[in-house]
Amino acid sequence: KRLALASAVALLAATARADGSAGSCPVPIAKMRDSVLLQTHQALAPTKGASALEMKRSFGVTSDCASRLSMWEERSSACLLVRDGQALLVDVPYGSHPGWDFPGGTKHSGEAACETAEREVCEETGYQVRALEQLSWNVFRCEIVAEGVCTKPVDEGFLEKRWWSKGDLDHLTFRADTWGDKEGLMRRHLPDSSSMPDFVGVCGCHVCQNEGFSTTSDQCTWGKDTSPEEACACLQASSQQGPELLDDCGCKACEGEGWSRHAGACAQGSSTEPHEACECRKRAAP
Repeated sequence: KRLALASAVALLAATARADGSAGSCPVPIAKMRDSVLLQTHQALAPTKGASALEMKRSFGVTSDCASRLSMWEERSSACLLVRDGQALLVDVPYGSHPGWDFPGGTKHSGEAACETAEREVCEETGYQVRALEQLSWNVFRCEIVAEGVCTKPVDEGFLEKRWWSKGDLDHLTFRADTWGDKEGLMRRHLPDSSSMPDFVGVCGCHVCQNEGFSTTSDQCTWGKDTSPEEACACLQASSQQGPELLDDCGCKACEGEGWSRHAGACAQGSSTEPHEACECRKRAAP
């Protein structure tokens, strides 16, 4: 076994020198490592041995969650990510029951369940995450470590993602038959909507309650992003702003700017989502 592993590592090192292109994983070598080591059918076998853990971490495989959480079982799994009182869901458009779902997916051989959850989140959202605790048989509470880490699509590619609050649950269509009681987990781990601040955006919408302005209905609408054009029209109709018309995140709406979470700044062509407007208003509040 040691000889097979040594040969695999040597082959990996030679391949890495020959091809320095970046992969979809945080460490470019990781994807090649998976391919080489899985061919040995032994290097990633589940074990509580410290040497196996050190080997996996040395190749940059997710986090140390298997050791930290004593999670050695292999199974498909997902993450519940909560930030600023909201949970991250991905929109899965395929299958017989499409809808909003926890980011997660199918296990790889030799991969602990928490590692599966961490890897799948990165592949579906681009976020590198760390599993913190096991919430149910196949769902872990996770936190974001870095954004924009996985950059190349894998399998079905990146999915539309969005942050939702507890008050949104009655409006959501969940994907069926995945990860158990998703709504129940969210209700237990999200704060009550009444504890959220009640900021009113530039169009008079309650942004922390996931409201944005809809030109079609000419009113605030749940789950609607406020486009730069809509924000500009609201600002022009208001006498509360000075000569520079700025939306809730300080973006120049009349010049086509909205907030981009990925860029962490105002960007052309982006629409400021309600939860982004809420976060901006919270940061600006005294």
